[in-house]
Amino acid sequence: MASSIQFVFFDLGKVLLHFDFSVAAERLHALTGLDGMALMNATLAEATPVCEAVETDAMSSEELYEWVCAEFGISISREAFEAAHRDIFTPMHDSWEMVRELKEAGIRLGILSNICQVHWDFCRSEFPALFTLFDVPLSSVGLKARKPGREIYLRAAERAGVSPEEILFFDDRPENVEGAREAGFHAELFSTAGEARKVLRAYGLL
Repeated sequence: MASSIQFVFFDLGKVLLHFDFSVAAERLHALTGLDGMALMNATLAEATPVCEAVETDAMSSEELYEWVCAEFGISISREAFEAAHRDIFTPMHDSWEMVRELKEAGIRLGILSNICQVHWDFCRSEFPALFTLFDVPLSSVGLKARKPGREIYLRAAERAGVSPEEILFFDDRPENVEGAREAGFHAELFSTAGEARKVLRAYGLL
């Protein structure tokens, strides 16, 4: 099993970085007086059409801002709106250490994340020590495709320069794990770094 894996992809949110929408909701409430969680749910909740558009570059960050202002009847600057929901991420240090060990072992690594451009840009600038560990950091907005759709996995494999069958992928959402498997990846549900280590050892990667 070990020899078949040439590349390991990790999801970003809840695998490498924790995030908390309630932090953004409180800031948006303070700015607008409206239900901040309703604002977040309308824009970046996983299953909404707006979220899908934003995370695949079908709707730009500017267009999202304009849509929110029109939809909710609010008048705040774009910078204030983006600042309110940008800084919601914190490191998952156990995962980082696991990734460092894989990097030191010579394993090629990537990130494959459903994420909007504002969050992607923030994470890359705020956590450079994490991103330098990865050979191929990929976002849904950059690939213009989104998990669990088949296309994003095939594009990720192409960017990694390996076949889908040579990839091991970790994600915290069951539907994304299943989508990866259907695309030919080896894929495992992420719960903790400790459990992920067991999987990596079973593949002979740690």
